Amino acid sequence: MADHGAIVIAVAVDVGGTFTDVVAVETATGHGHAIKVPTTPDRISEGVMTGTLAALERGGTSPASVERFVHGTTVGTNAVLERRGARVGLLTTEGFEDVLEIGRTKRRVLYDLNIETQTPVFLAPRRRRRGVRERLSANGTIVVELDESHAKAAIDNLIAQGVEAVAICLLHSYRNDVHERRLRELVLEREPGMRVSISSEVDPVFREYERTVVTCFDAYLRPVVASYLEDLATTLASHGIVCPLQLMQSRGGIASAERGAARPIGLLLSGPAAGAVGGSRAALRSRIGDVLTLDVGGTSADVALVEDGQPVVTTEGGIEGFPLRVPLVDLSTIGAGGGSIAWLDDAGGLRVGPRSAGAHPGPICYRRGGNEPTVTDAFCVLGYLASDGLAGGDLTLDLDAARAAFDRLGEALALGPEAAADGVVRVVTMRMVDQIRLASVGRGYDPRTFSLVALGGAGSLFAGGVARELGISRVVIPPVPGALSALGLLGAPVEHTMTETVAMRADATEPAALESIYGALENRVSELMALEGAPEGDVVTRRSADARYVGQGSTVEVPVAETIDAAELAAFGSVFHAQHDRVHGHSQPANPVELLNARVVQSWYPSQTEFESAVAPVSPGSERLAWFEGGARSTRVVDRVELDNEQSGPLIVRQPDTTILVAPGDAIGPDGSGNLIMRVS
Repeated sequence: MADHGAIVIAVAVDVGGTFTDVVAVETATGHGHAIKVPTTPDRISEGVMTGTLAALERGGTSPASVERFVHGTTVGTNAVLERRGARVGLLTTEGFEDVLEIGRTKRRVLYDLNIETQTPVFLAPRRRRRGVRERLSANGTIVVELDESHAKAAIDNLIAQGVEAVAICLLHSYRNDVHERRLRELVLEREPGMRVSISSEVDPVFREYERTVVTCFDAYLRPVVASYLEDLATTLASHGIVCPLQLMQSRGGIASAERGAARPIGLLLSGPAAGAVGGSRAALRSRIGDVLTLDVGGTSADVALVEDGQPVVTTEGGIEGFPLRVPLVDLSTIGAGGGSIAWLDDAGGLRVGPRSAGAHPGPICYRRGGNEPTVTDAFCVLGYLASDGLAGGDLTLDLDAARAAFDRLGEALALGPEAAADGVVRVVTMRMVDQIRLASVGRGYDPRTFSLVALGGAGSLFAGGVARELGISRVVIPPVPGALSALGLLGAPVEHTMTETVAMRADATEPAALESIYGALENRVSELMALEGAPEGDVVTRRSADARYVGQGSTVEVPVAETIDAAELAAFGSVFHAQHDRVHGHSQPANPVELLNARVVQSWYPSQTEFESAVAPVSPGSERLAWFEGGARSTRVVDRVELDNEQSGPLIVRQPDTTILVAPGDAIGPDGSGNLIMRVS
């Protein structure tokens, strides 16, 4: 490998359930290479390193050239899904030990009195929840001082049970954190090195149940995230990559590994967020601001809504049905991807997913021991994929084995193999359509007014069919859709946020008092941005508030002016009414409005270079039979780099990281920005 010491390389790595995507970009020119390698579930850093070295080697550069390394990690998500987090102990106000288990009265079925409310008790079972004697009033005044001798006994009990992390969540501590901070000191005095999460730092806003859950999740992930980051840093350094490590956060911004490890809950959904950021930036290259992104990988499909070039962010997400009150890109995820397994239910009906073949053994056509038909196998049977198949030809496919599997599935369904494979693709397509409707119509948006951005290794195979079902007429296909999540990491801003509960009525608030609160929040966020090396003059500050009608349970996030005066405060109510009407379909202008939580977000975009993929053609043009509209049709196969004008379907467009399917009646061509635009009939 040549050593080009003057070349500066930025590397971005996105780890998926099946593949790990790596892009290495020369920052001065934008030239770079995208690599797909199988994910290594047993030790994620191995796949990360394999892909990184391959991308650098393909570009003729050395690890010493890397001066920026950005990573979207699923380690936190996997720890929750697989229940591999830390053994957590919870300290809370005496009498409130069961908040985590009681949960809320929200029910999936309103009148079923026997339904069990889903609560994340696995985070801290009853035997590892201890109450301490202390009490604060709702405004933060100390009612009962912390009983330290009683607290020490509770801490000793948890340590004796072998806890690996401690979550501390006291009543009303978002108003006054003095007791939580003291409890942390007592824990560390008893057990130096213990991982401790306190709610006044993790989630300093009201509602005890949600705050307890998110604090316990933070503690649950602390040892896992810290161990992974230490292993990754050691692995990178052993190969000569010693630059600072940056991590994608669930909100769609990046932060240093040190900041990420200090608040691991912010990394829980970091991987999918990168796809939404990458999709939004790709669409902006074509001057398209309103898009729906469809990120289809090997295990799942993620949907995000982008409005005016910015992914929509929510503060109330969830994982596995558990509330997750952290700022995150408003993603909808279903277990449907290239590795999703097709199966028959007890009634003989065809189902697909959520179980996936993953990276190991993978689909049958991978020749790695898989024996259950998957979506990727269906694509093989339908003629959409060739034997030299995936990852730029590095992964050859066994088309005969895939067909044999669908011979068996088709026999059970009284169908031919192609019809069975087409049924599998249709089932997954409609699941994606339903998910996009939830992400758009369910939030007050008409999907027909949006464009669809296809990303992920399988996104371009599904995009045309999904768009047609939704009435979307335009699909944007970026230069490297299969690695767009990794590219999104390089295009994301360095970002931090702070939130504080204020509970002020808009018509009874002094502008100066509210301005003082926002000013203090900005100062705290600015300290974090300074640690990231963000130049003060380049930082963009955005203010918002979670607002509601007085007495209402739910809130709506509303922008707040840079400087708050009487006129701006009066206008805030009108903005809230309009936002409430869009989200909920009604408003009540006569009712008073309450600002519940104040929020400040600061962002800084490091110098960016557009990625220009340096790839050779995958294969010369050809023709083969492919299945469309219930029958086989002769279909042209072209290479993306040779597609210099608009062409009509049926057409298969190949490139190293994905395959693009253009159905009869649709058309595709370049738009001059590097993107392809598919017009859907």
